[in-house]
Order: sequence, then C-alpha cells, then structure tokens
Amino acid sequence: MTATTVSLTRPGFAYRRVAFAAAIAFVALTVVGWTFLALSFSAPIPSAWGFRGFAGIFGLSFGWIGYLVATRHPRNPIGWCFLAAGVISGIQVAAVEYASYALYGPVRGLGGGEVGAWINDWIWVSLVGLVTVAGFLYFPDGHLLSARWPTVLWLGTTGVVVGSVFLAITPGPMQTFGLNNPFGIESPLTAQTAGSVGGRTTSAAAVAGLFVFGLAAFLAAASQLIRFRRSTGDTRQQLKWFAASAVIVALSLTTSFLNDSRAVQAVLIVSLSLVPVAMGIAILRYRLYEIDTLINRAIVYGALTAILAGIYSASIGLFQRLFVAVVGEKSDAAIVITTLILATAFTPVKSWLQTAADQRFKAPADARKQLASFRESLRLVSEAVDGTALRHRFLDEATTAFRARGARLVIGRGQHQREERRGEWSAATAACDLVDDGVALGRIELCARRDGSSYTKDELAELGKTAAVVARAYVIAERLALTRTPGG
Repeated sequence: MTATTVSLTRPGFAYRRVAFAAAIAFVALTVVGWTFLALSFSAPIPSAWGFRGFAGIFGLSFGWIGYLVATRHPRNPIGWCFLAAGVISGIQVAAVEYASYALYGPVRGLGGGEVGAWINDWIWVSLVGLVTVAGFLYFPDGHLLSARWPTVLWLGTTGVVVGSVFLAITPGPMQTFGLNNPFGIESPLTAQTAGSVGGRTTSAAAVAGLFVFGLAAFLAAASQLIRFRRSTGDTRQQLKWFAASAVIVALSLTTSFLNDSRAVQAVLIVSLSLVPVAMGIAILRYRLYEIDTLINRAIVYGALTAILAGIYSASIGLFQRLFVAVVGEKSDAAIVITTLILATAFTPVKSWLQTAADQRFKAPADARKQLASFRESLRLVSEAVDGTALRHRFLDEATTAFRARGARLVIGRGQHQREERRGEWSAATAACDLVDDGVALGRIELCARRDGSSYTKDELAELGKTAAVVARAYVIAERLALTRTPGG
C-alpha cells in the first residue's frame, strides 16, 4: 500500500495542533492541581461540596472526549466545547488546590492563595454553560435544530457572562473557604441583596445572569426532546446514549437532594463525568447500537432487584410472625426459607421481566424489512461477480466512507484498462494499489476530505485491506465474464 504525503499546512493539521495544545493544557493543569492536593492532603482545610480534586475528573473526562471528537469531527462544535470545558476544569482544580496548599498547607505565607479561591468561585459557571447550553444545542450532529435556536445560544452566553462577572466582582465572603473577595467592587449592582448561590449570598445582577443561563439550559435540554421525537435510525440511537446518561444524572441529583452525604455527592460527580463519555460514544458511533441492550438490562435487573428486595423483606416479616406464633420465639429458619423462596422465584420473575422489556424496547419483526434485507444480500452478491458494478461500488463506498471530495479508480491493463472518477476530482492526497497474488491490477486515489482533515494511518490501512479484497473479487468477476463470452 502506498499513500502520498499530506501537506502539514492543510486546515486539518491546524485543527489537530489546536486540539493537541488544549489536551496538553488540561492534562498539565490537572496534574498540577492533584500535585498540590497531595502536598496538602492532611491539612485542615474547610469543608466543601464533593471531594477534593473532583474538578480534575471533569477535566479529564470532558477534555479527552473533546479531543477525540475535535480531531475526528473538527466541524462539530461539541468537540471544541468539551475541550474548552476540560481546560476550564483543569484551571479550576489547579486554582483551588493551590489555594488550599498556599492557605492551609504545611508551608504558610505563599502568595496568590486568595486569587486561586477567587477563580474557583466563579469559573464553574462557564464550565456548566459550555456543557449544558452549547453541548445540548449542538448534540449530536453539530447543527442547531433550526434558525430560531441561535437565540437560545446567545441567551445562554449572555447569562454565563453576566453571572460569571458579577460573581467575580461581588464583594464580601466567597463560597470558597469563606474568604473575602479580593477583587470585590462596591456598587449598587454588586450589593448583596439577593438569594444564595451555592451557599453564598450574592448580588441581584449575578442571580439574574444565572437565571437567564438556567432558562437557556432548560430550553437546550428541551431541544433534545424535540430531536428525539423527530429522529430515526442512527440519530435516535445517538440520542438514546445521551438520554441514558441524563437519567443517571437525574437520579443521582434527586438522591443528593434527599441525602447530601459525601458518598452521594461522589456518586453524582461520577455520574456527571459519564455524560461526556456517553455523548462521545454517540458522536464517534463506537458500539452505538449496544445502548438498547444496556437500557434493556438496566430495566430488567433494576426492576428485578426492587421486586426481590420487596419479596425478601415481606417474607422475612411473614415467616418471623409465623415462627413466633408457633414456637413463641424468633428463629433463623425464617431467613433460610426466605432464601429458598428467592432462589425459586428468581428465574421466572427474571424471564417475565425480560419478556416485558423486549416487548417494549425491541421492535417486532417486520416482513418488509426482512425481505428488503434479503434483496440487499442478493444485490451485493451480484455486484461482487459483476466487474463494472464492483468498480462503481468501490468508488462510491470509498468516497462516502472517507468523506473525500473526489476519487479515481484506474484498473486493468492495456486495452482493458479503465479509469473512473467520482465527485470533484483534483490532486490526490491518498492512494492505494489494488494487488492480487502479487500482481498489481490498478490503483485507487482519493482527493482531500470535505472537512479539510487529513487521512490517518489506520484509515489508509483499512483502505488497503479493502483494496486487496476488491482486487481478488475483480479477478474472479473478470474470469466469470470470460466464461460467459462465446469462445471464452
């Protein structure tokens, strides 16, 4: 397999450089933050929500998924939003952990501790805004629903900017460590006359900005519901991945309202970090259709656990009462009998739940789809033994799969040589030989991608494997054509 060298001045290379620089930034900032955490781990630091260093988890989850999406789909804004969120989370964990080290660590008197606390106090707004407003509006294909939705994007941006600025300049105690704001500005707009934001009394202007941002986030979430109602095929599967992560976050958030313990806060943090992972799987389409199985199993085993827990509790109470009535004292035999009942009931209950979930989430057999699949199989077989159809299909598939502006296939020798093109043919930036049993049959060449990104080594390797199979099939097709020719 051979391939031409892609110019490093292409836009795709610029995208990769920016994404790589951002990836280095969020990893380095997270490492710095966690290093300060380790150095001040035993210091008596004032209690705060969550656990120390959790922003670094967000930095790695959002940043890494953002890097993968940005380098593979550079025109999808979600990748860049997640990359920015990763960098912001890195700044946050580095700032707050440096503040912890400088103010409460073993080495006292270091400067800049109040500044680190100040950064931590307001930077979270932009992080949440990037994820909830921009992320929800553009997921999964990187396009807004219609021309009306940019209004929501601008509304959210305005709310984030206003909320962040006024949180940053409102004087008085900050949420972080209860320190006074070193950059507070006394004015009517920053007077602390409004309600609480994360345990901190702040200004009416900050609350107004956060309210506008919250409204935009709600509308952005509503856009996902509209997308789901209109979606089919792969898009619907992508939205299911997002919906599954959103349900996990909603359950964790609801639990945290009822029980705000450290363990519940940790579960909420982990569930939030799963959101970019689910969205990344959906955008990159990695094992996309396994979401139906995951939802199916979650319903089956979640309901099964609840049912068996109820049976167990009810059985314990019932048999304890029976034993007390018969022998006059409690007995461990009730627990043994209950365990046997659970073991007996487990299989039929699971089977019933599995059937119910399958009926709800698995579409019934469709005769039209089944026959259409059969026709498609026959068509593929006929194309494989027809040299002309095989060439056309290979060109079409290669052009579409690699999102190339154009492609050219030269195959055969002498008077039997054929050249065919697809799309807007210009200079080739990637190429591969068609070789069968050591004999070169031709060559396929691809123009630049439509999005400007470069071809990867893995993609060119896949093209080479496909070209080898096509070459073998083409030889067979040509031999069959000779046998069908009179005198062949």
